[in-house]
Amino acid sequence: MHPQHSFILFFMKKKYFLISLLVLVFIGLSQEKAKAQWQFTITEMADSAAVVELVKTVFLDGVSPSQYQNVQFKGDPRSVGYYTNGYFLGFSKPQGIVMSTGFAGNLDKDNACGPFESGNTSGGSDPDLVTANNGGGINDACVIEFDFKPAGDSVKFNYVFGSEEYHEWVSPLFADVFGFFLSGPGINGNYTNNGINIAEVPGTHQPVSIGTVNCGDQNADCTPPPGSGPNCEFLYDNTNSAQGTFYQTTLDAYTVPFVADNGVQSCKWYPHETCSR
Repeated sequence: MHPQHSFILFFMKKKYFLISLLVLVFIGLSQEKAKAQWQFTITEMADSAAVVELVKTVFLDGVSPSQYQNVQFKGDPRSVGYYTNGYFLGFSKPQGIVMSTGFAGNLDKDNACGPFESGNTSGGSDPDLVTANNGGGINDACVIEFDFKPAGDSVKFNYVFGSEEYHEWVSPLFADVFGFFLSGPGINGNYTNNGINIAEVPGTHQPVSIGTVNCGDQNADCTPPPGSGPNCEFLYDNTNSAQGTFYQTTLDAYTVPFVADNGVQSCKWYPHETCSR
């Protein structure tokens, strides 16, 4: 797998989430990049075939077709989108893939400070996300799967997690959660096919969710959070209308870019599943 590929993840409703593709640069942007970051747009996918093609041409761009197979999508195709001009999210490339539990096309709107931005999708549940969510219920899952054969001894993906559930619904009962599940030779874990979840909060073995990364519960819409909570240092608050990012995405908060990585055996096939809810 190409070592520079990345994802971005976001939630668009109180109980849901999303993903995309890029790398980070918050400072030192050129004048051209600085201008481009204020034109964030998302193109929503029309059907599952479009999602599969997007994965192949964007996320797996630069990877030989001989190194991946069985690309599949489960969920509502409208929950996946292709974004452009996403520098403000912290990536050095301006485009990538968004996975959401709502409709991806709603993500590039101004932050209206409401409790949700999108209606329900038809994604249903996912057993690995249920496990990652400590047995909690899963709705509107968005799942991309494929098998890959790494050329090296490790895989690495960058991603950002965000949610409309911030900051009014910070609770284990409404824990938006993301998983990057890896199984195959040398892997032994508690998920499907003895898989492991490599989407973890930095420095921990906790799944990435609104319950494990937050700055506290704030019941008032568009009001900064209390400022204390688990792994609060990784979260970017987007509730202040004076911030330029407020007008780029409806998300109330999102993380700094995280890295999902793990050792693998070169030239062996590995099943992979990326899920959000």
